[in-house]
Amino acid sequence: MEKRKRTKGTSAFMRDQAVAHSLALLRDAGYRAEVVEKSVPTIGPTYITKDLFGIIDILAVRTAAADASLPGFLGVQVTTRNGRSEHRKTILDSAASPDWLAAGGRIQIHSWFQQEVATSDPKAKNPTKTVWDVIVDEILPIHLDPESL
Repeated sequence: MEKRKRTKGTSAFMRDQAVAHSLALLRDAGYRAEVVEKSVPTIGPTYITKDLFGIIDILAVRTAAADASLPGFLGVQVTTRNGRSEHRKTILDSAASPDWLAAGGRIQIHSWFQQEVATSDPKAKNPTKTVWDVIVDEILPIHLDPESL
């Protein structure tokens, strides 16, 4: 997505948490990862975000020395589970996606959500705790319109 208007509030907090979790996930997998989307202030309590090429929130790179199975560069779109299909459509419709994939890049969508799980401590005050989980979708060249490749 190239431009999104957001107000600073709960949804922005959830989004920031999702981005932080994606960064941790990528770094734990041996990637060097940084946020590449920009937040542009507007008048009032809103701001516009601009993703790299309209589709990428995080850019991650990994060498063959770190993991010979998947070296290279990875563009990640971070969202919540509710935004998953919208972001997938945006990536599939983007003119930048075929170029990114043809250059050897990979694209993933990280769709984060929270869920309640039972605690293992029977003496705990609360029998459940909230944990973050993620659905990772990989966008492949076969997902794109053949004429765009």
